[in-house]
Amino acid sequence: MKKFFLTLLTFLLITSSVSASDDLHNEGKGFVTGWKFSPLQIGLGIAPCRNLMDKTTDTVFSLGLWKIEQESSVLSLCTINHLGHNYGLQLSPLAVLSDNNYGISFAPLLNGVHENYGVQLGMFNLKGKYEMINILGLQIADTVQIGAINGFAPVQIGVLNAGYDNEKTLFQAGIVNTGNSYFQIGLLNHNPGAWIPWFPIINFSFETAEKQDENEHAVIYRLSNH
Repeated sequence: MKKFFLTLLTFLLITSSVSASDDLHNEGKGFVTGWKFSPLQIGLGIAPCRNLMDKTTDTVFSLGLWKIEQESSVLSLCTINHLGHNYGLQLSPLAVLSDNNYGISFAPLLNGVHENYGVQLGMFNLKGKYEMINILGLQIADTVQIGAINGFAPVQIGVLNAGYDNEKTLFQAGIVNTGNSYFQIGLLNHNPGAWIPWFPIINFSFETAEKQDENEHAVIYRLSNH
């Protein structure tokens, strides 16, 4: 049985590499090309064109030494790990990137995701182009941040929490909290939509800063016309 699979794999590599030889400059092509699904993706070198399967192939297991790019995987391990869709566990000793994370994404240095429906864990966790920032902690489903420094999430628990200026943040708990939040607990709280913007221990607001500015402008306008 082992000889059969070894012979089959050798045959696939030889026949596919011949058909793909003219396309190896294309980073999306693998040595075995044209498959929509494969149980296994292997990063054979330091460039995406050195992958065993095409970049667009859906897989169960993705393994690589330096860099791997894959449409989707359930278990993925590589130094620089880039998935279109992570449906399980995405691991890296350096950096993981994904378009959509539905599982657990972990790297000691960098986690970057376009849309996060699962958990990001690492030193730097980013959503999109700095839409959300989490340092030394975790991000859960684009909603909750728990870490040393948190930026732009609905719920934040950490040391320094930075919320939105105009959009509402639901809850912040930390040493220093800043942003337009419904409720803040911390040593120092800055809430531009609150009655007293700077206030220790507890602060809250039910208006956005933008709405508060509109109301202030309306009052000034009415007073100026009397």
